[in-house]
This record gives sequence, C-alpha cells and structure tokens, in this order.
Amino acid sequence: VDYSRITALAGYQITLGANSYASDASVVGGHTAAFRAAGANSLINASSMTSISNTHNSGNGWLTTFIAENSGVLNFSSVQAIDGGQGNVRNVFTIRTGGNINLQNLQSLTQNNTFNIEIPTYSLPSLTTGDGVTLNLSSGTELNTASLVSLGGGHLNSVTMPIFSVWNAGQLTTLNDTTLGLTSGATLNAPNLQTF
Repeated sequence: VDYSRITALAGYQITLGANSYASDASVVGGHTAAFRAAGANSLINASSMTSISNTHNSGNGWLTTFIAENSGVLNFSSVQAIDGGQGNVRNVFTIRTGGNINLQNLQSLTQNNTFNIEIPTYSLPSLTTGDGVTLNLSSGTELNTASLVSLGGGHLNSVTMPIFSVWNAGQLTTLNDTTLGLTSGATLNAPNLQTF
C-alpha cells in the first residue's frame, strides 16, 4: 500500500493487511491525502501496520495527511513508530468532529509530524519520545500522553494550547527545542518536568 491514497466514506469499511506504510509526495506529484475516514461507521482498519514513514526529503513543503472526521476511524493500533521525513515535508494527523485515529501503541515520533486535535479528548497512551512534533489542541481539548518522557532531540517542536485546553503529561521530564504557546485558561499538567 506504499504511496497509496485510501478513503472510506459513508459507512464504508476497508481492511488492510500491510505491516507498514511509506509515503513519498513526489510519487503522486504533491500533497497526499494518504488516509481519510469520514462518516459514521467509516473505518480504515490498518491494525497490522507497525510503522508509518515519509520517505521524501525536500524543501517543497509537501504534506501527507491522515484525517478522521465525522465519526470516521483510522485504526493504526499496532503502529509503534512514525517518521515524518526530512526537510520541509510533514505528516499531518487531523482528528475532528467525532473522528478518531487509534495510535494506542505508538511509542516514538521523529521528524516533522503534526497533530491537529479538534475533539474533546485524545490519548497517545504509549508515546514515550518525540522530536520534530507539532501539537495543535483546540479550545476545550484534553490531550493525554501518560507515558511521554521527552519531547525534543534536535528538531523544533511546537505545542499550541488555546483557552480551556489541557495537556496531561505526568511522566514528562524533558521539553527541549519547543515553542510552548499557552493561552490564559489552558493547563499543562507536567509535575515531573525538569528540563525546558
């Protein structure tokens, strides 16, 4: 399924047997809507995948997007590592309007990954390290990263937290190379944070 663009709409369900996914925007000629599930009962079940990678390295700003919206679900429950690629390319994960991207076993994020979280609660329970990560919360969103220990390692990170958003990061000790934008009324729960 490498370089594929897969969409499930209006209750359609797709199951994939691949153990990994690689994207390269140059192969498809630009921005790539890699996976999208939209609508009640719409599902892309990629639970056999253990890794996602962006193999294109350039400065052209091409995006590879993963979108779950309107109660659609992307099931990447076995993915342990996601690499966003080098240069000015990026993976963008967007969760909105009741959608869900299941990344319950994700442990590491490296280089150029953005999460746009536009639902009330979202969790990355197994994530332990991240570098080159952008986290965009919405007003009222609660993000839970119970296992996250460090964010930062040479690439720039960004966390945007508007009013009434909450980030629970109880094990976080290191937050380096990170722009942290907290609006009045936002809450960062990181009692073990030592390095910033």
